[in-house]
Amino acid sequence: MQCLSSTLVRTESRPVYDFSFEESEDLHAATQDAQLALEEAEFQRNAVNLIERYGRIDEWTASHGNVYSISALACMQQLVERGLVTARTADFLHYSRVGNADGVRLQAFRCMVELDLLRLPQLARYMLYSLQTEASPYMRTRLWRVFCEALGRLALGKSSASSLSLQAQRQQQDALLIEADAGSDARVRELKRTQTVAGALAAVRDELAANETVKEGLKGILT
Repeated sequence: MQCLSSTLVRTESRPVYDFSFEESEDLHAATQDAQLALEEAEFQRNAVNLIERYGRIDEWTASHGNVYSISALACMQQLVERGLVTARTADFLHYSRVGNADGVRLQAFRCMVELDLLRLPQLARYMLYSLQTEASPYMRTRLWRVFCEALGRLALGKSSASSLSLQAQRQQQDALLIEADAGSDARVRELKRTQTVAGALAAVRDELAANETVKEGLKGILT
């Protein structure tokens, strides 16, 4: 499944070079391109359906470590990040419910974090409530780590929609630093949040200053 999703993600439209000047040849090339696009769209639909079907196998016969469900969730996250599949929050919530295997629940929460779905107040409240009411010490520890990952993404300003690599981001930030004016406080803070621990902590405080949902949830956990 992971190989299949990686193939879909890495597949890029190939440029078509047409050096003919005959109208009939142009029409024939356009027809071939349209047919190829239809075949690729059909292959993508079949691949997504296959991943979803394998992801449901564990609901009937559990595999070792629920590897089918965990792999399917990771694949769907990858496809959603690249815009190949619409983000369906209900699918991830379904696997994060109490009663599912611990590994499946953790993977579902981790996918929601990676897709920035926990920026939604309702989902943030749901995760904090799950953390507060979890009976298993193991799951509480693991859920807390996932929540800390969400805070880390918030501190660094990461977004799943970004297609820049870390190296490209650093190069872009260096270019912005050179071009920035000396009095540009916003640009300086943006650079500090990704390059210093103090800047990241300050960014988290700023992001959560007006977030009453997270504040109330943390109070319930810590008290």
